[in-house]
Amino acid sequence: MLLIYTHKPSPRIKYIFKLILEDLLGISFTITHNKNEFTYSLFPKINYSSEQFIDSFHIKPAELLFEKGINTNEIPVSKWNELPVLYPVKATASFPFDIFAASFYLISRYEEYLPYNGDKFKRFEASESIASKNGFLILPVINLWTQIFAQALKIKYPAISFQFPQYKYIPTIDIDIAYAYRHKGFLRTSGGFIKSFYKFDFNDNIKRMKVLLGLVPDPFDTYSYINKLHSEYSLAPIFFILFAGYGKFDKNINTTNRHFLNLIRALARNGVIGIHPSYASSNDNYFINKEVSALEKVIDRKIFQSRQHFLKLSFPFTYRSLIEAGITEDYSMGYASACGFRAGICTPFMFYDLLAEQETHLKIFPFPAMDSALNYYMRFSPDATLEIMEQIIKIIKKVNGTFVSLWHNDSLSDKNHWKGWRTVYEKMIILAIS
Repeated sequence: MLLIYTHKPSPRIKYIFKLILEDLLGISFTITHNKNEFTYSLFPKINYSSEQFIDSFHIKPAELLFEKGINTNEIPVSKWNELPVLYPVKATASFPFDIFAASFYLISRYEEYLPYNGDKFKRFEASESIASKNGFLILPVINLWTQIFAQALKIKYPAISFQFPQYKYIPTIDIDIAYAYRHKGFLRTSGGFIKSFYKFDFNDNIKRMKVLLGLVPDPFDTYSYINKLHSEYSLAPIFFILFAGYGKFDKNINTTNRHFLNLIRALARNGVIGIHPSYASSNDNYFINKEVSALEKVIDRKIFQSRQHFLKLSFPFTYRSLIEAGITEDYSMGYASACGFRAGICTPFMFYDLLAEQETHLKIFPFPAMDSALNYYMRFSPDATLEIMEQIIKIIKKVNGTFVSLWHNDSLSDKNHWKGWRTVYEKMIILAIS
């Protein structure tokens, strides 16, 4: 057990010490504000204050964990041990930066509570982040910092032992549009023909006609392939289903279509069904409750997993809405236009609501890369994508993290701009489980 001294209590301190010490290092701890208790204790000790104590591991704290609310203070960044660090310490201490304040700043998504220039969908962009601006977006720095911190603690207290989490792989598939041409009804199908005609896209109309006549399979109908592949490796993916009314950005199959409902029930037999809250829900939590309830009736079981459509996140309001809807796990923590670690970590963590200043019961599962980000935004080839995925998986394994992959049913079609990406996915799975 570790004894921690701080000069005053703080919910932020309790939260981040639990994450670093218990969740990542497997060490129990107690926090005290009593100097005498700390001084005479025989337990390994961390002094998290500006005061001096003999025979303790000293981390000089930044003010962040003792503050309340959101401030616009500039965050100091430097480099140490070949890693970027936040809140470096100039004074004499046992560790060269405040690992707890640095980790809290990233994992709480503090910077996303501040004013920012969003993209066309009003999303916080990777380029706006402190990680991107300082060149460490591709690193799970919290995990890496924690490993170095553990080594330093071990030197100070040789008898101390750690229980690191085990590496885990979770495949996830988003189903934004279940079928490219089938089961869309007369009006949408007719509209598709007319739209392609006016765009002089005659090939699309030919493909549409062949699919509707049953001459060729629907290109987005990759479900047999998905089920067979995951079954081969004894994997049960999470399928995030967009189950909402038709809208500008919500274009899945009608939620009353029996073919769509049968598909969802079939997927539920081979994996876990999660909700993919509609774009409309990002501005009105009424839709999240409605969509979750409707999807639960289809599969006749509770839904606990969610990933935002378009990865639309607004802190803390999106996560508050999910909590109200009964969601306990969210898989939206990543970027739509870049790969990397949005919260600086590759281990699931509990969401801390900065405005309420409290830890919640919503567990966040970060993902490092999305198929469409790699293809559409970053313009990576299949070979380049496999190379970056290999690097990402390697570092996640190194720090005993959790690798969450994010693909779509249409990106596994192996057609058009997704030609060659099935091979990437198959090889990625082998890398992830080996």
